[in-house]
Amino acid sequence: MNSAILTARDGATIEIPAGTFTWTGQLKISKFIHLKGASRETTRINNENRSSDALLVFEAPGGNTEISDCEFISMPSNVYVFSLKTLPAENQKGKPILLHDCSFRTGYRYAIEWDTNGGVIWNCYFVGDSGGLHGISFVPRSLERSWNSPSTMGKDDRTGTANTYVEDCTFKNAQIACTNFDDNSRVVMRHCTFDNAALGSHGQETSLGGARHWEIYDNKFIYTASGPGYPLNLQSWFLARGGTGVITGNDFPAIPWKTGLQFAVFSINRRGQIPCQTRYPAARQIGQSWKGAGGYSYPSVPRDGSGYYTDPVYLWNNTGEGASKISLDQYTPDECGNGQKVEDYVKENRDYVLGPKPGWERYPYPHPLRTGLRRGVR
Repeated sequence: MNSAILTARDGATIEIPAGTFTWTGQLKISKFIHLKGASRETTRINNENRSSDALLVFEAPGGNTEISDCEFISMPSNVYVFSLKTLPAENQKGKPILLHDCSFRTGYRYAIEWDTNGGVIWNCYFVGDSGGLHGISFVPRSLERSWNSPSTMGKDDRTGTANTYVEDCTFKNAQIACTNFDDNSRVVMRHCTFDNAALGSHGQETSLGGARHWEIYDNKFIYTASGPGYPLNLQSWFLARGGTGVITGNDFPAIPWKTGLQFAVFSINRRGQIPCQTRYPAARQIGQSWKGAGGYSYPSVPRDGSGYYTDPVYLWNNTGEGASKISLDQYTPDECGNGQKVEDYVKENRDYVLGPKPGWERYPYPHPLRTGLRRGVR
């Protein structure tokens, strides 16, 4: 497989036939190709690489590298590496990566680490064997400029390449998280099904930068109250720990005796990458964004630069009993010892608003890159 990739021309399709294959090494793709299985039901790849990620894909300058029609299974002993990891091109001039019609099965581990902003993931299926954590971690660590540039939510993503779009995917059995919106990430989750699976994120506390922004709309959430293995110990449908975003058009059923959506500011009570925060706003907390001129800085975190302002999270037109259950998560124990309370940092009509975001419009669906796929030589 490596030799086929090394000799392939830009635009080539490299096919993996039906069958079961065991990968113990790493497959690296840094050129514009399409790696294509027969189907996700018939091309199975067992990931037994315990020292590096099985498939490492760089954005290619020549076109949209595409991965499709495979099933990736992480073996039980393989808990420290990903089945798929994406990275920006070395000069950050690459085209977004496309991933579709694949399935991923893992234990207590994210299947994918998406380390760039941009790209489209669609018609994929994610399931966790442990019922705890799986799916996609969005961590573009090298893109620090993402936090110090304007938001690109909705129609403000003028080229459709500033955010990563996840469309028409299914995530099943993840009571802790099936996503991780993390350092510098800009993510759109839409038209997906979350079957007993919660969304997760990181702020600038245990993470270096924290999530930049996220859009969660037109999704279906499913809670199973009984049956073999159910109910899972879901605590909420989404724990948001940093950045800003929109949540609209989703169906959130009730989770018995639990909340639907949670906001948290862990940096006021938890020691991490920045000094313990003691004044509002905490660095890059919920409801924070960047506008440049006229913005402010965070005095205790000078490395974050200046230009920040309050841009609240907007929630509207969601259905189901869980949509109205919004709560704040107070981190314990208080490692900082300053007695800070989350309710002083996250307030309705300041840091989140129960109403439409002014001027926001959905980016065209399906994403244009789905319908404009090239079909290269074989």
